Amino acid sequence: MAQRIRVASLAIGIALALAGCASGSGAAPSSTGSRTASPSTPADAAAGHAEAAAIVRDYVDRNDVAIARALNPPYDGKAWRAVDSGPVLAADAYDTKRASLRTSRHPKPSSPTKAPRVLRAYGSSVRSSDGQEPWVLAVAHRDAASSDTDLATAFVYVKRSTGWRLDASIGAVRLESLPAEAKPMPALTAAQRQAAADAVPVVIDAVATGGMGHVADPAPLIAYRKVVRADSSNGYLVGANCRPWGTTEGTDAATATVVGTDALRLTRVGSRTLAVLELDCRLDTYAQDGGKVQIPPEAARIEGDDGKPKDSVVRRSSLMILMSIPDAGKPKIISADGTYLIP
Repeated sequence: MAQRIRVASLAIGIALALAGCASGSGAAPSSTGSRTASPSTPADAAAGHAEAAAIVRDYVDRNDVAIARALNPPYDGKAWRAVDSGPVLAADAYDTKRASLRTSRHPKPSSPTKAPRVLRAYGSSVRSSDGQEPWVLAVAHRDAASSDTDLATAFVYVKRSTGWRLDASIGAVRLESLPAEAKPMPALTAAQRQAAADAVPVVIDAVATGGMGHVADPAPLIAYRKVVRADSSNGYLVGANCRPWGTTEGTDAATATVVGTDALRLTRVGSRTLAVLELDCRLDTYAQDGGKVQIPPEAARIEGDDGKPKDSVVRRSSLMILMSIPDAGKPKIISADGTYLIP
């Protein structure tokens, strides 16, 4: 009898986020991954719309140049380093490899690409609440004609020594789920940093196991598990084994130091901490009921797979999560985006 083959594909280009409606409070498991900071650190004024819009406009102009160089012969992947970092830079390598396998070209546009319209701005260009490099969260509409009720995208821009870099992009953000913009932007207290550290392992556990009891508004995480087929539908089962971005494979999120690293960006907004958690996810895909799984041909070439049907395959994706962390209680998931594949 012929073997049944399932194509193990991850949905690309779909913002894996839904509005959550659950709420509640509860103690999160303790984590040793917190660094302390002096609560006496001076507060800085948060970034305003005009400042965030200028950062976005500058990025779009530089990104046009990178696209022209990296997605056309000779496919110079190093061009991305001038505009991106973190999970976005890792995904850029996938885009360059994919472009090199196709005949279509991506010439630089004759006129500048339109910059997304900034609706909300958080963070600061001076310093961050958690003591890292300054970073700005610009929540914007890609289409200037979109209404304020439409879903937006959260762009994370980090101020490196050589300029601003896009570090994360999270789609399907509902404006009403965001905290109100606030000034000034104080440094986090030791307790607030610990609350952020404690949120990381419970979120990673929710992604891995589907147990959402320790997070509020878990719909975006449920959507992610559904899209990657963690529910054993479609003839295969995916284990999403995620770790904080930048840590080695097998890192235990419950003991990893995440506050003060690239895996977690924090900014204080009013009485809550707004956070962007970046995860590196290993997607272990197993065939069910005696079948086989197979990576799509183009993806197999990009990811270094032989493309043949097999009992299991391994793929890799980033998962970027926007959440709001109270000083006590469950972290609230605002949106999550797992659309960036990594070769």
